[in-house]
Amino acid sequence: MHNFVKTILSALRAFLWWNHLAPPVLAVFYFFLWHESIAFGPFLLPLGLFLLSFAGSAAFGYWVNDWMDITADRLAGKPNAVANMRPWQRIGVTLILQALGWLPWLYLPATYQTLGLLVALYTALVVYAVPPYRFKDRAILGIVCDLCYGHLIPVFIALAAFSQLLGAKVAHAGPLLWIIAIILSLKGMRNILEHQIKDRKNDALAGIYTFVQQTGALRSAAILSYILLPLEAVLLSVLCLMLGSALCWSLLLFYAIYAWLLSRWGYFKGSPKRWLFRLWYVPNDFYEAWLPITLLILAAIQQPVNGILLLAHLVIFPGTLQVPLWLLKELRDVWHQRTN
Repeated sequence: MHNFVKTILSALRAFLWWNHLAPPVLAVFYFFLWHESIAFGPFLLPLGLFLLSFAGSAAFGYWVNDWMDITADRLAGKPNAVANMRPWQRIGVTLILQALGWLPWLYLPATYQTLGLLVALYTALVVYAVPPYRFKDRAILGIVCDLCYGHLIPVFIALAAFSQLLGAKVAHAGPLLWIIAIILSLKGMRNILEHQIKDRKNDALAGIYTFVQQTGALRSAAILSYILLPLEAVLLSVLCLMLGSALCWSLLLFYAIYAWLLSRWGYFKGSPKRWLFRLWYVPNDFYEAWLPITLLILAAIQQPVNGILLLAHLVIFPGTLQVPLWLLKELRDVWHQRTN
């Protein structure tokens, strides 16, 4: 039983999706707390149920992907936790994850919007990995599918659910939704291209035909560095301007701190290719750490009880403090250099 549980936890890879995909989704809830000046207390149960549904769908995606990748991983020499499980065990885990993903919506607002988005989410998760569709082997279709289930649809489910739960009405909602959709699409394309560039040798061994395999690593890196990343940064700035000066100043502070840190680490020395590669990861630190904390701080200023939620977030996502800790370390080093 102990080995079986370890196998399941390894296959679900909770650390990956919890730390990287959950914070941007939670940021939607934090935004509405701030925008509507609401205390989180009455909404603790729906928030918990929403996270349960999110966890079920995210784990289902990784689970199905590993199940369908047993042969490809064996060819590439990669470990696959699902490979050693019996068929009934695989089916049982699949059914449990489906239940976790869907049952919370017996309480959550099951509107045409939310249910339609949930169907789209699970459809994307299935067609990405499962034959005969298996979009992950089909270059552009793989990128579109990945950005939909990993970035775009979960955030829009959160927007649809929490806006109704909290009775939120945002000015210029239509243009904002379009900008958010484009930003999330760029974020998804950037992340999947980075992953495919890093994993291109294993993909070649496994016979997986990704966009990077088709286009080439150098050209894909150029698309990422010179098109996707700048466009994402510009649109993110536009979004923060539309949402208010507080978020705009927060974004500028984030850019300033990161630019100084990269300068301290020597990333701007040498060829641009070296420091452009490091910039691929910078927006992720904003979405996954800086933005949720900014929104929680703003919400706590309006409703001090939201400070409890801020502390809980820091405990659950300790990586949130990574950028401030880097900053403190570099400031300490500068102080020591000047005083010694």
